[in-house]
Amino acid sequence: MRPLRFISIIFFITVISITYVWQQVKIFEAAYVQERTLKKYYDILDENKNLRYNQARIESLTLIGDKIAKDNFEIPSDVRIVAVNLKPHQ
Repeated sequence: MRPLRFISIIFFITVISITYVWQQVKIFEAAYVQERTLKKYYDILDENKNLRYNQARIESLTLIGDKIAKDNFEIPSDVRIVAVNLKPHQ
């Protein structure tokens, strides 16, 4: 076998091997990026669930009742009606 032909075959095999390894590295990098993105997505979903729970808790009638009880809220015993004239002045 001639040395030039041998060197060109070795070069060709090396290029194909390096290309294959580079391709596999890119596939693994893409998988890691997807994994990180998915983790961020699930973290955001968990935070959203916690915020919705806290919002529902803050708006719950039990919590509002507890706050009213702490402030010594009393329902007024006398009733006053105020009439407001909505017609413009002439």
